[in-house]
Amino acid sequence: MKKIISVLLSSVLILSALSFCGFAVSAISDSGTWGDLSWSLDEDGILVVSGNGYLEDFPDDVINAWHYYYTWITEVRIENGVTGIGVRAFHFTSVAKVSIPASVSFISGDAFGACSKLEEIKVDDANAYYCDVDGVLFNKEKTELVKYPDSKGGSAYVIPNGVEIIAFEAFSSCSSLESITIPDGVTTIEDNAFNGCYGITDLVLPATVKTVGKYAFAYCDNIKSVTLYSGCESVASHAFYGCSGITEVYYNGTFSQWLNMGLVEGNQPLTNATMTFVNEVAGEETGDVNGDGEITNTDAAMVLKYDAGIYGFNESQLSVADANGNGVVENLDATLILKYDAGIINVF
Repeated sequence: MKKIISVLLSSVLILSALSFCGFAVSAISDSGTWGDLSWSLDEDGILVVSGNGYLEDFPDDVINAWHYYYTWITEVRIENGVTGIGVRAFHFTSVAKVSIPASVSFISGDAFGACSKLEEIKVDDANAYYCDVDGVLFNKEKTELVKYPDSKGGSAYVIPNGVEIIAFEAFSSCSSLESITIPDGVTTIEDNAFNGCYGITDLVLPATVKTVGKYAFAYCDNIKSVTLYSGCESVASHAFYGCSGITEVYYNGTFSQWLNMGLVEGNQPLTNATMTFVNEVAGEETGDVNGDGEITNTDAAMVLKYDAGIYGFNESQLSVADANGNGVVENLDATLILKYDAGIINVF
């Protein structure tokens, strides 16, 4: 008897909580409303959202309409008439398949965040704003990759040519990916785009990338090498936070260009790795490591960092950095360069 009473009390509490959140609930707690829209969840785990209007946001401090069923949901079918999909709409659900109708004109970047079982997103061909390519969500023009399903399968993905923007959380938590190819033409990698993709081991950002957003590659802790180009104007805070595996950074630019790039706090995994300035052209004179036509303490500092394993040198730099001519670039060469800069010696 006590057990029966306990179950009944639990049911009442759940129904009360749902009613408190502002939406109606049927007698068996498998349907209701949210804003202007209706929803129903059947015994097969298929969630249907219908009506006319926008599927309103679910803020962090609000329990969403199907919160109590998030582990039961296996498929989401959005019916024609729904015009948009708001913030955190299906966050953390167990959904595997999503169907988007022609009427949807806006999808929030984190609508399908943390959906670890999501395999495909299908879009009605008549939709004027979005499309899918093999279950991956794009804008209609295919210039923006909106969402790559967390459990799509396969260990490698080549982003199609023509994509310019990799959207907010587009690949977030896609832990099965070990290789991602970002093509020339991509200019923007938005916040959290690859956050938690810990299977990726090598990362090459093409020369066209101009901005890398906050936490874009955070917690990708198996990345070992990163290649960047001088065209990158900004790497936002914590873009590479938690990427403890990075040991090599190849920068297709010069030392001075690297210093001028907008690299802000939280990116120690980049700055602590061994740096190789691929396009750095050394001067013709011994000691002119950075190729600025002068032999100064800056050149000496670069030699010391090379000796400490912080920087890597290309062949032209190795040639002029060996100030004492013994075939090894070491701190003794830095000492000679400092003496030259101070006027203590005038030849090497």
